Amino acid sequence: MAVIQQLFRNEGVSLAEVTVQNGFIDLQGRLVHALVCGSFAFSNSIEAYSDKLPAGEFREGGSLAGKKWRVGDAGNDGVFDFKNRLVNGPQENAFAYVTIWIKSSKPLNDLLSETNLPKLSFTYGSDDGCQLWLNGELLATHERHSPLDPNMFSQNPLLLKLGWNQLVIKVVQESGEWKFAGKFACSDVGFLSKLEFAKEKPGSEAK
Repeated sequence: MAVIQQLFRNEGVSLAEVTVQNGFIDLQGRLVHALVCGSFAFSNSIEAYSDKLPAGEFREGGSLAGKKWRVGDAGNDGVFDFKNRLVNGPQENAFAYVTIWIKSSKPLNDLLSETNLPKLSFTYGSDDGCQLWLNGELLATHERHSPLDPNMFSQNPLLLKLGWNQLVIKVVQESGEWKFAGKFACSDVGFLSKLEFAKEKPGSEAK
């Protein structure tokens, strides 16, 4: 932690600024605050893993397939534990969603826009499986039935567009524990500290 704090100081970024501006991540870059929705039962892997997100309101209080989005927090270890009152509904053979909006001041998806663009990554893990979407595009599917390893997967680089981006994670539960953890890292610590996070896209209703 001391090393991370010094990195922020070297970039001229105060820890208080990071804490206030990035309330959705902690000083280690771990996602600790997001919207969650669930749970949704499934009977087979085809129902559990899909290429497209369901239609609905991806915002606090919004409805998704009859369930409401609400704020959820990770534990002190940076882990979202869905069996710890994060969602309502079945606890086995079910899935839930986690979502956040991220505002980038640079078009990380346009590698020709400028030289030396920051390289942002999102490292994550789940118990059991998971899927990852960015701005409605499916980036990864991990069908598994194993304990949580927070460093199991990495979306590197995470190509945010200029402005607001929606990150959605589906976490699939078969049996046993049901958890998710995610962490952001960047080649430019100052850029990471300036990312803005929100529960919904400001100025409009997120779909």
